[in-house]
Amino acid sequence: MTTTPGDTPAHEHGWKGQYLLLGLIWGSSFFLIDAGLTFLNPSGVTFWRSLLGALTLSGLLLMGRTSFRIDRGTLLHLWVVALLLNVVPGLLFAFAQERVSTVVASIVNTATPIMTLVVMVALFRGERATHRQVLGVFIGLGGALVALGVGEGGFGQNDPLGVIAIFGAITCYAFAFPYARKHALTRGHNASKLATWQLILAAVTLLPIYLASGNLMTALPSLGAVIGFALLGIVASGFAYVWNFNVVQRAGSAVASSVTYPTLIVSLVIGWLVLGEPFTWNLPIGALLIVVGSAIAQQGSMRLLAKLSRPSAAKILR
Repeated sequence: MTTTPGDTPAHEHGWKGQYLLLGLIWGSSFFLIDAGLTFLNPSGVTFWRSLLGALTLSGLLLMGRTSFRIDRGTLLHLWVVALLLNVVPGLLFAFAQERVSTVVASIVNTATPIMTLVVMVALFRGERATHRQVLGVFIGLGGALVALGVGEGGFGQNDPLGVIAIFGAITCYAFAFPYARKHALTRGHNASKLATWQLILAAVTLLPIYLASGNLMTALPSLGAVIGFALLGIVASGFAYVWNFNVVQRAGSAVASSVTYPTLIVSLVIGWLVLGEPFTWNLPIGALLIVVGSAIAQQGSMRLLAKLSRPSAAKILR
C-alpha cells in the first residue's frame, strides 16, 4: 500500500485526531481569510489559497514517491468536488467576509451538517443517517444558536447578502461531502493524491476568474497578513483536505460535516482573544452543546463503519 505523510494518521491511528485538527485549523480560517482580504480581492484569496495548498500537497506526493497519475473519470469527479468544496464556496466566503463578522460567518457555517444530512438522505441512498447522528446534529445546531444569541440581536449589523452568500457556500459543502464519498473515494486512490488533484483543478479553474477581476492586489500586505494567509493556503487548504478525505472515508459524510461544530468553538475563542469581541454567558454554554452534539454524531457513525467491508476500505486507501 502506497502512502504519503498526510495519510498515515487516518489508517493507522484512526480519524478522530484529524477531525479535531480540522476543527482547529478551519476554525482559524475565518480570521486568516480576513488577513488575505487586506491585500487581495475575494477571487485572489480563493485562487492563492488553492494554489498554495496544491503546491504543498504536490510536495508531499513527491516526498512519498507517490505517482501523480490518475484516470480521467476520477479527474472529472474531482473537478466537481473542487467546484463544490473550493471554487464556489471559497468565492462566496471571501465575498461574505467583506460584509459580515468572522463570528457570524462561522456560526452560519455550523448549519453545514443539517444541509449535508438533507442532501445525503435525499440524493445519496448509499449513506443513511442514523438516529444518533441526527440527534447529534440538532443538538450541535441548537448550541450554535445559543452561542449566536438568537433572540438577543446576535446578528448585529451584518449585511444580509453576506449571510445569504454563506448559506450558498454551505449548500455546496452539503453536496460535496456525499459526492466525494460516492464518486471520488471509491476509485482506488489515496487521500493525498485525491486532495492534490482537487486543489490543482480548483486553482486552474480560479485562475481566469482571478485574472479577469483586473485587480490582482488591492494593497501592499503586512508581514503578519502574508504569514497568516500562507497558513491558510498551506495548512487549511493543503493538509486539511487530505485529513478531510480521510474523515469522510472512514467516518462518513454526516460526521465529516459536523467538524463545523468544533470549528465554531475555535472561531469564537479567536474572536474573543484576538479580535476583542465580547465574551458573554451564551458562548460557553453554546460551545458545550456543540461539543456534546459533535460527540453524539461521531458515535452514530460507528454503525455505518461496521457495515463497510474491510477489503473495500483497504482498496480505497491503497
